[in-house]
Amino acid sequence: MKVFIKILVIVIVIVFIGGGIYNQVAKKNKKEAAVTVRVEKVTKGELLETVNAPGVIKPWRNVEISARISARLAELPFEAGDLVKGPHDDNPGDLLVRLDSTDMQASLQSTEARRAAQEAQIEVARVEIESRKISVQGIELSLKQARKQLERRQLLLQTGDITEIEVEELQTRVDELGTQLASAMNAVKSSEMNLKVMEENLKAANAEIERARDMLSYATIRSPIDGIVTRLNAEVGEIAMTGTMNNPGTVILEVADLSKMLLSVQIDEVDVDKVKEGQKVTVKIQALPDEDFKSTIYKRSLVLLQDRMGTRYCEVEVLLDNPEHRILSGMTADVEIQVKQHDDILKIPSQCVQGREWDSLPIDVRDNPLIDKEKSIVPIVFTFENGEAIAKPVIIGASDMNDTVIEDGLEETDQVITGPYKELEGLTHKKKVEEEKPEGEKAGKKEGQSIKDSESEKSEMTSKDQGTKKE
Repeated sequence: MKVFIKILVIVIVIVFIGGGIYNQVAKKNKKEAAVTVRVEKVTKGELLETVNAPGVIKPWRNVEISARISARLAELPFEAGDLVKGPHDDNPGDLLVRLDSTDMQASLQSTEARRAAQEAQIEVARVEIESRKISVQGIELSLKQARKQLERRQLLLQTGDITEIEVEELQTRVDELGTQLASAMNAVKSSEMNLKVMEENLKAANAEIERARDMLSYATIRSPIDGIVTRLNAEVGEIAMTGTMNNPGTVILEVADLSKMLLSVQIDEVDVDKVKEGQKVTVKIQALPDEDFKSTIYKRSLVLLQDRMGTRYCEVEVLLDNPEHRILSGMTADVEIQVKQHDDILKIPSQCVQGREWDSLPIDVRDNPLIDKEKSIVPIVFTFENGEAIAKPVIIGASDMNDTVIEDGLEETDQVITGPYKELEGLTHKKKVEEEKPEGEKAGKKEGQSIKDSESEKSEMTSKDQGTKKE
């Protein structure tokens, strides 16, 4: 009995050991099972480097029409969507807004009346000055004659021909005339100064008239550009208010030139130096997905801005022709800017390039001189060699929407693994892989297998029949 128990224990141990060995072998075989991948050759050719960015469309020229004076809207001749003309030659432009100008016309007439009265007063003052100057001349002449008589009488007084009283009387006359002359001259001077004041008042009146005329001109607003009335924000009878520091005022309507549209593009800071004025641009407008619009860079800002997320960008403007007005303000678009043409280069599909942590790579791959050991993530490409995926560090260059330039690390004869993406993520150095066959070859293989299977089944059936006959 003890011997039987020992034998049973030994058998059980052998079974367990055998099962473990079988599981290890099965796992190993499963681990080493080849992964099916897609393979392509490295391509030599050209690549057009591009920069892609989003943008928003707005009118090339857009004017907001506001009132410079507060007044009632008396006339709005155009509706939204109407075409308007700006100033050309003798045409001052279409009338967009007419404000009630009754008060302004009354103010102008009152100012003109005050100026007319001021001009009349100036004429009166000038006549008065001339009269005073004539009076001064008469007094001067009388004074001159009196002084001559005084001189003669003083000589006669010395000879005793006249008395001293006669001389004193004439001296008094000379003194009186001198006083009258001084008074008359002061009156002339006062009148001249008063005339200057009146003339300055006349200048002020003229300035008030110009201001009143200017204010009256604000009552009519004409279109500054050729365009379309895109928005009408007011109605006849409403009061148009002027703007203040805290209130922008009433925007009565908007006129936009829609013959060209301005696409404002935000270029990321890392790509700013690549983008230049005049570069070719392909624009894909989301609202018009079946059409590509071609243009060039019109203007690039010299200032970096920052959005709400803290991303720094440069604003670039692209002009789009819009003769049929199909492109509307506010549409969003994606822009592809052609920044550089690369010729005679090696390129591969961009999805082939994998970023792997340096520490996760095998030693023989990490020792590759192309690896920058100061970076934790290094770019590698898996090549297909003898049924294995070989990890090769590479130096990558520019890229477009599909391909990436390989500056070093690959040869033109190499075959790179391009997918599937889920397999690319899990690939490791020297992992077993097999190339994915075209559908035709797969179908032929399956068809051949089915023929062989049917022949095998026929053979088995024939053998069974023969065995049955022998029995």
